[in-house]
Amino acid sequence: MRDEGYATVAVADHAVARRTLLRQPVDLILADTAGPGVADPWAALEEVRAAADAAPVLIFSDRVPAAFAGYAARGFAGLLATVRAALVGDT
Repeated sequence: MRDEGYATVAVADHAVARRTLLRQPVDLILADTAGPGVADPWAALEEVRAAADAAPVLIFSDRVPAAFAGYAARGFAGLLATVRAALVGDT
């Protein structure tokens, strides 16, 4: 994302993401569905979403595509297009 001109903040897990969002608002969140020691990844993502205020949360993953309803393999170009659309409010 940095190579595309975006300022980024990387965090190790959902707990760090929540703490970071309280100190540093962001325009968009790219989140994986799970991390180490996360028993319920969807609950963890909801907590991140709550801390994100109005910032859109995009979920991406290298997990098995069949695990996600409506998943379409789009690669990085597709992710980048989705990021751009989310930042201008076209999602």
